Amino acid sequence: MGSMVFREMIASYLRTSRSLRCEAEQIMIVSGSQQALELSARVLLDPGSRVWIEEPSYSRRMSPCAGSGRQRWPGRCSRTST
Repeated sequence: MGSMVFREMIASYLRTSRSLRCEAEQIMIVSGSQQALELSARVLLDPGSRVWIEEPSYSRRMSPCAGSGRQRWPGRCSRTST
């Protein structure tokens, strides 16, 4: 996904500056966080999987899970810190 030339430039940068072993074919360019979340949910989760999502949360963050057959499992955040 995305321009091969651009992905090759990113792969080269990651190899040089971060010592990562990656190829342009492993890099996907997306149009925003929602698309990235949707793709991640489709690739990493099975239909019917439960996904823990912090509440309160940004409501659009939940749509990739619902749209791909995943179950949203709300979780409360603790107000205490260690």
